Amino acid sequence: MIDSSRDELKQWVVAIHHCLEANKGYVLPKKDSWMADSESMLQKSAMHSLSVLDLLESTKPTVEGIANVGFIDHYSIQTLVRAVLESYLVFYYVFLDEKVGIRIKKLRHKIWHASSLSQRQRQSRFSDGVTGLLKREKSKYLRLRRQILHSRSIGVVSIMQKPQLERKKAFDWKPQDGWRGIAVNTYLSETYWVDVYNMLSATVHSGAVVSNNMTHPDQRRVQEESASTAVSILNMIIPLFIEGYSKIFDRSNQYLQSDHDLKFKIEIAKGVVSGWGV
Repeated sequence: MIDSSRDELKQWVVAIHHCLEANKGYVLPKKDSWMADSESMLQKSAMHSLSVLDLLESTKPTVEGIANVGFIDHYSIQTLVRAVLESYLVFYYVFLDEKVGIRIKKLRHKIWHASSLSQRQRQSRFSDGVTGLLKREKSKYLRLRRQILHSRSIGVVSIMQKPQLERKKAFDWKPQDGWRGIAVNTYLSETYWVDVYNMLSATVHSGAVVSNNMTHPDQRRVQEESASTAVSILNMIIPLFIEGYSKIFDRSNQYLQSDHDLKFKIEIAKGVVSGWGV
């Protein structure tokens, strides 16, 4: 089972590479420069996917005093898969949501950036370099904040912690319903989203399931099955990323349209996550 999941992930990683290469050298017009972050999100997910492939080969650390240790770190794999899933939701909400126009997407992008900058202000200033960096970021955050609050569209954009934004405090950029509020507008069915996110979060947040897995007598089977399950989820999310990226950049779309097998596999993935047969 783990071999088939791994082989499929390798195919998706190659597809990501071709999508990015097809767009290599393209410079966005100045008015669209904010959309460059969409490529960063896909690159981030590609890195996570490559790390997952590496982890699937089994970890055999070379540590003095420890010999013959080998395991599949399925906890790290699940953490990486959740990171890819969350990255896709950011990608969809900010750059892809077809239910809103470009003005709203640009505003969401500013809110997303302002939130990150605002939360970093809580970091301890333990060096002159950090102090200077945070001072510059605070200036950028306050500039974005003014643009957000003065926007004509602010009244129609949901912000989870808008009062904190208004008081110049650290705030969460997500809509009122959080990740679920984004997921319900994507291809993900609510059942698929809830089950998948709860499963991954139980590991990421060190739920009791971690203890259950560690005390199982057949550790190798637990590691392989847990890793395979997580990778199967990753193999459903990456196709959505690829299609979404191709909707933004014409060169990547030309590559996608030329590969009928890839297009078919993406449609299969969309069908699975949207609840085929449910």
